[in-house]
Amino acid sequence: MSDSCNNCRQATLIDALKDDFNKLKDELEDVKKDLTALSVAQGKTEEQTKMVFKILNEIKDSIQLIANKIEDIEKKPGQNWENLIKTVITVIATAAVTFFISKK
Repeated sequence: MSDSCNNCRQATLIDALKDDFNKLKDELEDVKKDLTALSVAQGKTEEQTKMVFKILNEIKDSIQLIANKIEDIEKKPGQNWENLIKTVITVIATAAVTFFISKK
């Protein structure tokens, strides 16, 4: 083979390597863009997750307040019943004492 033939092969290989290099460079740029986009998306996702947990905690606190109010409401009829019994006992005791006093 002659030198000119070898130079043609080398030139062809060099051109192929340049093309491969440029393709890899373009792909690397695409990967960088994708990585940047993923990083931004991850930041947004983290912020959204924090917001969801904040809202869940607020809901949990609201549920606790509602549960406390329901418990207070449930206790009131019992307290009213106890007050009624005390009043009835007081009236009966007063009537009994008044009856015995008036008999003497």
